[in-house]
Amino acid sequence: MARYYGGSEFDHLEDLKLTSDGGFIALSDSSSADAGKSEHIGQRDIWVIKADKDGNIQWEQKYGGTDNDYSTAIIQTSDGGFLITGYTASDDHHFQGNHGKEDCFVMKLNTHGEVEWSRLYGGFDNEEADACIEVEDGYIIAADTNSVDADVNKQSNNRSIWLFKLDKQGKITWNETMQRRYWQGVEAMAAAPDGGFLVAGFTEAFGYNNVDCFLVKINHAGYREWEKTFGGDKQDLSCALTTTKDGHYLFAGISGSQDELLEKNLGSWDVWIIEMDTRGEFKRKKHIGGSDYDHVLFIGTTQNDDILIAGQTDSKDGDFEDIKGKKCSGFYFQLNR
Repeated sequence: MARYYGGSEFDHLEDLKLTSDGGFIALSDSSSADAGKSEHIGQRDIWVIKADKDGNIQWEQKYGGTDNDYSTAIIQTSDGGFLITGYTASDDHHFQGNHGKEDCFVMKLNTHGEVEWSRLYGGFDNEEADACIEVEDGYIIAADTNSVDADVNKQSNNRSIWLFKLDKQGKITWNETMQRRYWQGVEAMAAAPDGGFLVAGFTEAFGYNNVDCFLVKINHAGYREWEKTFGGDKQDLSCALTTTKDGHYLFAGISGSQDELLEKNLGSWDVWIIEMDTRGEFKRKKHIGGSDYDHVLFIGTTQNDDILIAGQTDSKDGDFEDIKGKKCSGFYFQLNR
């Protein structure tokens, strides 16, 4: 069974999560005035679809302002509602109080998709909120920033990782930036068993080649416990993170390198999965790929703690030799730890 959602213009799925009622919540960006029945607001809106287990729409709603709005992540919160992150150039409707250029937005919805609160965070340059998790007394947001003013607590205007904590009403309780000489960005975040969290991103660290993967462990108070940069002779990108039942971390990324992580790269980009302990030390590595472009989008675990990954590939050989189509295909693997 397949379901299609969209309109006559551009509609792009950004995130999808299973919900506590057995259905799912889909987060997308939409330029289509005829996508769904909700009112189209601006040039590019945030479009959320809540569906049951069979894909039947229970509710759908568009959010945004009159400029371009971009979503990045959605989670279901402990009260049954939802939290959305992204970035926007708008300064009206759902997104008011823009500091300049593009700001991070965080929006809290109730279980029916009604807005409880929506706030913008940033400075006078560009910001982008990329990931979020819920903690006992609020939410942690992982973002990128170029600003040095307003909400952002840093001194240099190079692109940096920006982490901030919100209370349940969206007020900032602390914020921390990863300031370096080189630029960095966020790709994924996962809650840690000790109440802290792990952030995965990319960096142009001095002494490494091209773009490498970057991991940082933050404790519950927002202080760094450890960080790790790794990669090979070409570009390496972080894509997804999760935790296991025994407290380890599972990291998924893509690599064009031929050394360190991948002893033999099978194509232009291959997928690799790394299991790490609580200090970030590598315990196991797994390499998946074909002769073309392979990309991982999701990593998770089963009830017995096996690894699930999903993504897309242009390959028709190697680990993807059973794919018969001529175009880009989705893939799903279950792997033993």
